Amino acid sequence: MSDSNNSVRTKPVSGQSAPTNDPICIEEKVDRLKLDELTSSMHYRLPETMSHIIPPRFTRITLLYPEDEIWTRLQIREFLYHFGSVCQLEPRLITSLHNVQDNWRIRRLSAAILWQALIMIGDYAKGNKKTASSTTSNGTTGNNNTSTSSSNNNTNNISSNYNTTSQIKSSVQTQARRTVNAWGSELGVTKQSATAPTKAQLDRIGELLAMKGMTAHRWQDVAELLAMADFRNLPVPTFTSTTETDSDEDTDEDEEMDGSDDSEDSDSDDDIDLEIKKFRALGRSPLTAKEELMMVRMLLDLLLLDGQLRRHMSETAKDARMLEDELRQVKKATEAETIRYHSTRHQLEGRIEQLVRFGGDASSLHQDLEDLNTTYQQRQAELYEQAMHLSSSLSRSSNRRPHYLVTPWDGNEYWLFNDLFTPQQHKDGTAMADTYWGHGVIAIGRSPEQQQEKETTKRKWWHISGISNIQTFDKWLTSHYYMYQQEGALDTTAWASLETQIIEFRNHLVHRMDYLWLLEQTVDNADYS
Repeated sequence: MSDSNNSVRTKPVSGQSAPTNDPICIEEKVDRLKLDELTSSMHYRLPETMSHIIPPRFTRITLLYPEDEIWTRLQIREFLYHFGSVCQLEPRLITSLHNVQDNWRIRRLSAAILWQALIMIGDYAKGNKKTASSTTSNGTTGNNNTSTSSSNNNTNNISSNYNTTSQIKSSVQTQARRTVNAWGSELGVTKQSATAPTKAQLDRIGELLAMKGMTAHRWQDVAELLAMADFRNLPVPTFTSTTETDSDEDTDEDEEMDGSDDSEDSDSDDDIDLEIKKFRALGRSPLTAKEELMMVRMLLDLLLLDGQLRRHMSETAKDARMLEDELRQVKKATEAETIRYHSTRHQLEGRIEQLVRFGGDASSLHQDLEDLNTTYQQRQAELYEQAMHLSSSLSRSSNRRPHYLVTPWDGNEYWLFNDLFTPQQHKDGTAMADTYWGHGVIAIGRSPEQQQEKETTKRKWWHISGISNIQTFDKWLTSHYYMYQQEGALDTTAWASLETQIIEFRNHLVHRMDYLWLLEQTVDNADYS
């Protein structure tokens, strides 16, 4: 059987059915799309013969932040790729996170994301007129366990695989509304009342927060909400206990000491109150960038339970099917256009050759041929443009988890993260650095050179970039799978499971190369070869 890279450029074997969701294939600088060329990619098998494969080029990524912070940044980045528009965040803010190791404007970023998250958790997006009671006299939101039912939780349900009602506890929603009310009053935009802020007021509060940033007491408000939602080990003191070792069950020893528990609990509560007051009085946030990003990620994790996001996931799942159909139609139109072009060109060239042979004037036919070429190129550009936008929209509507593969023979991890730039932003020439985060393959482990030298140093981060280099990686990965399978490194069942994972990952590699190829066709001076 041929490998996946060959399958990109050859028609499928007779009897193989074409998949329904493959993006447009890559070609070697040929101005046409071939509908059938990628159809075999869902059906390829791993090679039956072993040949020496030159290893791909692994380019080292020097980590500027601790690895756990890098992962936090990646999680935030991927969330905003799929849901940034739902959270009504500015496109410029989203694309500023494309480079994972860039100097993110965390002060502005945190304020913008947290504010929109609080609005969504508080259920303001659906015109909810319920609001929380005023804050406590010292300005804190506190830990109020009074439950109020969230409005409209059971409305607008969409029949799908998703439960589209909010899964966030009503007490947490109440706390979010209380926090929104408190911040709006503090910034002089709203008053503490039973009336929910208007959209204009919410927008104004968001603008002021972006300018002023997150203070210590605002971070404590957010931490309190997270604690109520059962998040643990927060870097901020809260009224609600957030340690992993908490237990609701008393031990026998605890029961024997009940006489002293009340006084100890009272002292502990006083200590917590004092600690919280001191923290809130600090003014400027004492949290590190890493701690702030961790809390932002936690709030985004909570937001995944929000009804609006769950409805969005349900709707886009349906959109994905429509986008697949549209992309398939563009492929068919492109192939039909190409067939028609080559047929007409062949006829014109034949007539020109015949006229020239008998001394006739073929100038008008030459002009017809030139016009044909121009029209074809313009039409191809239009179809590539459509395909690029459809492919980008399809990616945002599906595959909400990054694709990855772990190779058991060396423990390496390979990840595919998304491109935060839209096709239009690419065409507009929006500046971007370190494009490999959204255009290449991120490898964590040892490079081929390290493996050959049997280097045992700690894992490093790498990127595999460029269409040809990713193709080389695809072949190299496949050959290694076959080699280690022949050596019997794993049992039969494990290898069968791994084969499925590798085939799936290789399909995603093909999709990544398709995307890069389309960028080359639609963006001036783009080179992803």
